[in-house]
Amino acid sequence: GTCEMKLIGTDLDGWSYSSWCEDRQGRLYVMGYPGLLARIDMETENVTGLGRLTTRALYCWRSPLAADEEGRIYAVPGPRGFSLVAFDPASNTVDVLHDGQARIIPNNGRPYARIGPKVNDGGPYDRRVALQGGKAVPIDEPPEVGPWTYLSASLAKEFEVEWVERAPVSSLRHRLRDAETWNETEFEVPTTERILDNLATGPDGRIY
Repeated sequence: GTCEMKLIGTDLDGWSYSSWCEDRQGRLYVMGYPGLLARIDMETENVTGLGRLTTRALYCWRSPLAADEEGRIYAVPGPRGFSLVAFDPASNTVDVLHDGQARIIPNNGRPYARIGPKVNDGGPYDRRVALQGGKAVPIDEPPEVGPWTYLSASLAKEFEVEWVERAPVSSLRHRLRDAETWNETEFEVPTTERILDNLATGPDGRIY
């Protein structure tokens, strides 16, 4: 790789798209402030804004997104009004699977979630659910790890990536593992005023 960074998706609503996952077709889904979802086609470099996942999430919680074997995407927008949600790309619709805190484990295409009142704050979980077919199915044990090989897994062998949080600007840094120089992209830390000035269209067509 060349370690070059290309700027795409500059016309998207929202900002600071920092949580992401990859589906079986190699497309990336990214979630940003305030709870917005976008899809990136890695072959065409086409970026599509998919709207806001929930009206309750003032921010996007920086927990993993995950895709199942059928292509549905699971996320936990928050931290005001945490919800575990499933996005169906075929119908462009969102279903709320659980109101409250949840921690997603991508599990190589067979995702599941740990659910508990304080699990996103480092607390214990009281149950597990498998995330499949757009539903949260109660389980006793984690599902078997899936067979997917992610682009991110191969890139991790070549690149180092760091997320540096600081107000008023955070940054994402990356470099080849044998390089001395970091490449850095900065992101403005959101304020309440900016959030209220960036209303967005949800998957249901409503303005939030």
